[in-house]
Amino acid sequence: MSLDIEKYKRHLKNTGWSEARKDEFVRTVATIMESFVDSAFGIHPVQLAVEEKKRDSRKESGVLIKSKNSKATNKINGAKQAESE
Repeated sequence: MSLDIEKYKRHLKNTGWSEARKDEFVRTVATIMESFVDSAFGIHPVQLAVEEKKRDSRKESGVLIKSKNSKATNKINGAKQAESE
C-alpha cells in the first residue's frame, strides 16, 4: 500500500517543522497504524514468526501424530474428494 504523504502533511502546517520532519512524522505514524492493523488481523510479522516457531516446535517434539484411521482425517479426506469431483 502506498502512502500519500502530501495528503497528511497539510495537518502539520502550523507546527513550524521542516518539510523533512513532517515527512518523517507522517511515515512514522503510518508505520505505527499499519502495525496495529496487522496485529488486529493476525498478520503482524512477530505473530507470524511466533506461529511458525510453534509449528516447528510441535513437529520436532512429535506432538503431531498422523493416523490414516482417524475419524477426523477420514472426514477431511472425504470432503476433499467430494470437492474435487
